[in-house]
Amino acid sequence: MQKWSVIAVCVLSLMILLMLKPMRDQYLELVELEEEYERVQLTTQAYRMSVQQFNDDIPFEIRELEQMKQRLQVDSQS
Repeated sequence: MQKWSVIAVCVLSLMILLMLKPMRDQYLELVELEEEYERVQLTTQAYRMSVQQFNDDIPFEIRELEQMKQRLQVDSQS
């Protein structure tokens, strides 16, 4: 009788483990997706900062070009 109880517990345990495996796989997939999401967020943030820096540099570049243009006009008039 005790032998059958042990076998029943083993079979039930195996069935439970087999039912939990897909849940475990889904959990691991979810963890991977969360990590990928974080990487995308960081990449997007870095891209936005880069674009902002580029946009901040444009007025400075325009002023420099205007100054060079004025110098060239003055030089050509001399």
